[in-house]
Amino acid sequence: MLVLLLLGVLLYLFVWSMRLPGTGIPELPGKLPIIGHGLMFFGDGKHIHKTFKWLGEEAIKLGGVVSVNFGPIKVYVVADPDDSAVVATNCLAKGFFYDFSNAYIGNAILCAKLPLWKQQRKALNPAFKQQILNNFMDIFNNQGRRLIMQFAAHGPGSFDHHHPILINNLESSLQTLAGYHIDEIADKCDTYVQSVEEFLHIVSERFSKIWWYSDYLFSFSDLKKRLDKCTNIIHSYSLNAIKKKRLERKFNSTSEKDLNCRTEETISLLDFILDQDKSKQFLTDEEIREQIDVFLIASFDTSATALIYLLTVVGSYPEVQQKIYDEILAEVGDNKDVTKDVLPKLVYLEAVIKETLRIYTVVPAIARKTDIDLKLKNYTIPKGSSISIMLGTLHQHPQWGPDAHQFRPERWFTENLNVFAPFSMGKRNCIGKVYAMMSMKVLLVHVFRHYKVTGDISNTEHRLGVLLKPATGHHIKLDKRNKT
Repeated sequence: MLVLLLLGVLLYLFVWSMRLPGTGIPELPGKLPIIGHGLMFFGDGKHIHKTFKWLGEEAIKLGGVVSVNFGPIKVYVVADPDDSAVVATNCLAKGFFYDFSNAYIGNAILCAKLPLWKQQRKALNPAFKQQILNNFMDIFNNQGRRLIMQFAAHGPGSFDHHHPILINNLESSLQTLAGYHIDEIADKCDTYVQSVEEFLHIVSERFSKIWWYSDYLFSFSDLKKRLDKCTNIIHSYSLNAIKKKRLERKFNSTSEKDLNCRTEETISLLDFILDQDKSKQFLTDEEIREQIDVFLIASFDTSATALIYLLTVVGSYPEVQQKIYDEILAEVGDNKDVTKDVLPKLVYLEAVIKETLRIYTVVPAIARKTDIDLKLKNYTIPKGSSISIMLGTLHQHPQWGPDAHQFRPERWFTENLNVFAPFSMGKRNCIGKVYAMMSMKVLLVHVFRHYKVTGDISNTEHRLGVLLKPATGHHIKLDKRNKT
């Protein structure tokens, strides 16, 4: 039976590959009959990272745009800065790769179809206005102090800082987004972190193995059973938060007028959504759960990965770390909390964050679908096509200059900068980009003020799944600073 199914899939791939239209756009070398370039992406995360890096380089060599075939699905890969801006501006519908997670995270803002996304973005934008984000500063500072304690538990010598940063970022996200109190979640985050990592690993497996593109074949796999299990765990955290909040509001009702006046109180994203629920923006607990799930997954794992890279990178450049430390002492002080007014003054720290995200782009590619014949500089991409913008390639494009591959934070103090999109591009960029920068800055102030970090980014190997992550060689050593 399985053999017949596989033969059927191969026949389907062959028929569709014969129907793919020509456009004059260069084709990636190495295409095979039926499966196209799919075999190139078969392998572990290290292999996929190297393949994606090569793919971006080939796209630049071939004029900035190249076509790639994943079985019957042709994807136009764009690595030219100008063409990427055209795609991001005109193509707001997400590409088919996002369908691999749709059934599990639902119709939330990350994967929602275009009309629903527009409605959701309009409804959620006020939740990320500066006034509300400023009220998270106490949580961010508390998490900075907690990370110092979490690091201290590892003792002397080098260690893998991946897990404590993931846990700390999840704690922060559960408080600011889901409305949990730290006492409710302390020491209870391991299961969630493991479930999210399993979820992202399985989604990546589906991408790299084209036979799992079929929902029918995937439904018989062990991957499907594992995906169901970890998804149920992820859902439970959000559903429990919703139930808890509804009970609180039942006994302590808060009107929309009160919400606008609570300038001194932390308003979580869940609080905001439940208030919006009065105007029927979100109708059911399941719809609310979808939003909270997406924001939790997107916020804690992406920011945590960026921080993991940053500590290893800064630990490799003592002169950069000294400049960060000097700025922290000058603007924040030796032991004061970071305030909202101080954040804009941490200009060198922000440059270091941006430079780290430029070289180690956590989300190195985004997928879009065009509903028009899209005119680029040299080619026209047909209506209905799938497009991938290579953000990681854009961040090291030759337009950045001869030192494009070098870590140099000072480049951010010049005006002649190029495409920078660590939080995606265009109107459908990350709604939480300001939140992410604020939380990272505060956490880093506490770490660099308390510790001198040593690392060696040159030893680091990388793996690519849904996110770019360090695989090996990223460990750091912490030495407590002597404060006078």
